[in-house]
Amino acid sequence: MPYALEEATGRVVGVAGAMLFATQRNDQPLLAEARAQERAWGAFARFVNRTHAQLTRFYRVPGSRHEREALWRHIQGDCDALRNRTRSRWENEELARPLNNAFFFRYHDYTRRYPLAVQAFRATGSLRRTIRLYKNAGRTGAIAQLRTDLRQETG
Repeated sequence: MPYALEEATGRVVGVAGAMLFATQRNDQPLLAEARAQERAWGAFARFVNRTHAQLTRFYRVPGSRHEREALWRHIQGDCDALRNRTRSRWENEELARPLNNAFFFRYHDYTRRYPLAVQAFRATGSLRRTIRLYKNAGRTGAIAQLRTDLRQETG
C-alpha cells in the first residue's frame, strides 16, 4: 500500500487492537489509555492536515511577510491550544517542538490517510474485517479499492 495509508492503518490497527485486548482482559486503565491515545492522535492528525492545507494554499500564492508571520502566529496558537488539551505524552512532546514547514510536511505523510483508515474501522465495526479490507486494498489498488470496499461495506 502507499506509505501514507500503511502508516494510518498501522495506527488504527495498533490502537484498536490495544482496546480489544484491554476489553477482553477487563483492563480498565489500559482501555482508558488506548482510548486517550486514539483521541490524541486523531486531534494531532486533524491539526497537521488542516495546517498542511493552510500552508499549501499560502505558498501557492505567497503573501507578504506580515501575512506569513500572522499565519504562523495563528498556527502556533492552534498548536498551543491542542497541546493544552492533549494528555498523551508523545503527542504533547511533538507539539512542543519548533513548528516549521518541515514539521507539517513530514507529519502529513503519517496523517493524511488517517481519516480514511478510521472510516474503514468504524464502517466494519470489527478489527478482523478492517484488516481484511486493508489487505484487499493492498492487493488490488490501495486507496481507490479501499474506498470502493467501504462503499460496499456501508451500502
